[in-house]
This record gives sequence, structure tokens and C-alpha cells, in this order.
Amino acid sequence: MSQTIENSRKDLLATLYQLRREKNWINHLLESIVEGVVTLDNYNRITYFSHGAEKITGWPRDKVLNRHCDQVFKLADSNLRFSKRIPGAGEQIKLLVLLDWTLDKI
Repeated sequence: MSQTIENSRKDLLATLYQLRREKNWINHLLESIVEGVVTLDNYNRITYFSHGAEKITGWPRDKVLNRHCDQVFKLADSNLRFSKRIPGAGEQIKLLVLLDWTLDKI
């Protein structure tokens, strides 16, 4: 019984190590993309803001993480909230957003 538990523990550690390596590789890949990458959770809060997104917007990651996307992104050509224009899965849309305002205003 103890040998089975020890083997399971070793397998679990190997799996965790592999998952960490894959996560690090994905993070490295996302950070190397020149275009900005922003991810949102189910509540439209920003969960990831890439280095490219920082360069494009001029906003540091720590200022936007966990904020609602409507607090960060203002549509330039519409009075609608940004979150109302997010496309569905598999859809694409181009949105113009304002970048000439500071996050400190919110």
C-alpha cells in the first residue's frame, strides 16, 4: 500500500512539474507577442495584460489587472460600454478605443 501511495505521489509531482513548464512556456509565448493580449474572466475583469498591451496603451499591468474592462477601455466611436461590444466565441470585431485618458480618473 505504501509503495502505491509513493508511486502516486511521484506521478503527481511529475505532472505538476510538467504543468509548470507548460504554463511558463505559454506565458513566455504570450509575452513575446508584439500585439497586445488581454484576457477577461466571466465578469469581464482583466485577468491578463501582456507586455505588448502595456506598450500599446502606456498603462502598467498592475494598474489594470482585476479592473472591469469598462473601467479601462472606452470606445472612441460609441457611447456603448466596451463590454457590450465584445464578440462571441469565434467572432472577430475591430474596436477603436481611447488611450488618451488616465486610469487615475476612474
